[in-house]
Amino acid sequence: HEEGNFDLHVTWNIVTNTENWFTLELSTDLIMAGSNREIRIYHIYVPTGEVMELSDIFNPDFDYTSVISQEIKEQMRERMAADPQDLYWLEETTDVADWRFNTISADHNFYFNEEGKLVIPFNKYEVGPGSTGTPEFVLESPSLYENLLYTP
Repeated sequence: HEEGNFDLHVTWNIVTNTENWFTLELSTDLIMAGSNREIRIYHIYVPTGEVMELSDIFNPDFDYTSVISQEIKEQMRERMAADPQDLYWLEETTDVADWRFNTISADHNFYFNEEGKLVIPFNKYEVGPGSTGTPEFVLESPSLYENLLYTP
């Protein structure tokens, strides 16, 4: 490239492939002076062929964004207490309000792990410094699972 060197690497992974659910993860690594990784996850409800977002899998009356966000903040605090090198941008760790993690978006990335637990991943720099990498949070809140409309 006449303006400099860079490398773009895209990989894919089938996360879930059942009779009801198909999940595909695309991972993009862009390397220039530094590197950045972005992950995007796509879901298909197999019986209908419908593409599903996080907002589609919960009871419409359930405030899933608040429940998920609160659990993620608690896990972030637990991780920081266990390892001082682990840093997340929360109200008590940064004065830069624009960086603070407050809540997930209605259609944030997600996937179900092998145990059927909901996992919320974040891209590099989304909730912490580059050293935090691409953190993921396995959710345990019973109210989430009581309000799920779809499972793999």
